[in-house]
Amino acid sequence: MINGIIKLFYAEVVKSKINKLPNCEYSIRDECKDINNFTLKVDSVLTKILSVLGLLLLLYFSYNINKSLGITILITYILVYIYKYILKNKIINCITDIKSNIDINNKRIFNEKVKSGINILSIILLTGFISEFNWVLFICFVIVFLFTIKNIYSNMK
Repeated sequence: MINGIIKLFYAEVVKSKINKLPNCEYSIRDECKDINNFTLKVDSVLTKILSVLGLLLLLYFSYNINKSLGITILITYILVYIYKYILKNKIINCITDIKSNIDINNKRIFNEKVKSGINILSIILLTGFISEFNWVLFICFVIVFLFTIKNIYSNMK
């Protein structure tokens, strides 16, 4: 149990060190970009081909069962495709309108100090459940909880 607690604290230290690394964009080599673009194109083409083949099989079998059923399925598919296209355009227009009307607030409520406080809270709470909440862990939990609430409240002001 002690080893598990030590691993848990060590994992939190590693997470905090990783969070302190620079948050800049990493560049991908050009060869990898070409491979990534090629696989995306192949995937999209294969998906479209499979969907068209599935539709053609559905239409073929439904037409062989009943001509009116085949024609009804074809008309339904065409109408659904048109509706999906129109709905997509409406959604894109609504999203662009909403984006243009929103003021972006750069102030972050949950900074790194608050996140680490919440991580410590969860570790203490987990440890408390494992050790059946002895009074020392409960006091630590309350202290860290109060400081975390204070940090969140001070960031909101």
